[in-house]
Amino acid sequence: MPGEIIPTPRGSDPSNLYTWAQALATVLTRRFAQGDKNLANGLDDAAGLEQDADLGHWLLEAPDDKTYTIVGKLKQPVTITEVTTITKAGSCTVTVKINGVALGGTANSASTSAQSQSHTTANEAVAGDTIDIVVSSNSGAEMLTVDISGTVTLDP
Repeated sequence: MPGEIIPTPRGSDPSNLYTWAQALATVLTRRFAQGDKNLANGLDDAAGLEQDADLGHWLLEAPDDKTYTIVGKLKQPVTITEVTTITKAGSCTVTVKINGVALGGTANSASTSAQSQSHTTANEAVAGDTIDIVVSSNSGAEMLTVDISGTVTLDP
């Protein structure tokens, strides 16, 4: 309950630390169950609500000029900050879209040399959104790899 004192460890022997950890877990569980906003806010600050993440890696063995839906219904908010592409042979253009809207910035010119493009606009997706990879201007591309990275917003 709010106002309940969080226990402090008494001594450093294993049995005292175990007893302290159990008491701490009990108090924290009780506070979360009762909606202690101060505790929740403090833990949000400690963990950080935005976490860097690899959002996915896709391999298209024989890509065609078409749209590939990679996420049909997003489960949580994400911000796409970078797209990296490479092919084993040939080349193509790769555009990542959220709900049919291209990420702000430059599309990737995928070839046998890895290329990364940063995205700072039109790059935020919310739960329920669709994310697509669009391949165009394909010139014999094989083994196209698309890596998407960014940040994930955690639920408080």
